Amino acid sequence: MVSDAEFEDLEQQQADAIQFLLAHSSVLKAMSEVAGVEHATLDFGIAMRDVVVQSDHFPAELIAALAAAGCGMELTQFPTGPKAKNLKRYRKALRAGQLRR
Repeated sequence: MVSDAEFEDLEQQQADAIQFLLAHSSVLKAMSEVAGVEHATLDFGIAMRDVVVQSDHFPAELIAALAAAGCGMELTQFPTGPKAKNLKRYRKALRAGQLRR
């Protein structure tokens, strides 16, 4: 965990990630090069917005810091509001064996 910022605050997540990556780049790079490690990834969790197309920007400084640390980047969108309730019901049904993947 590199940021305590909320799903709706991607800019703060990015700023926190840049600071973290710059402070720990050499350790992260060494960890990513350990035998058996297939990839190292920093996952940004963001809120799904109620839009036709969702587009999010990542600054060059962040991309450079990720590359220097040997890390890739992932973006995971989480539902909020009513959509989150539907997701909870889906997960509950999946765990109960009522749905198949």
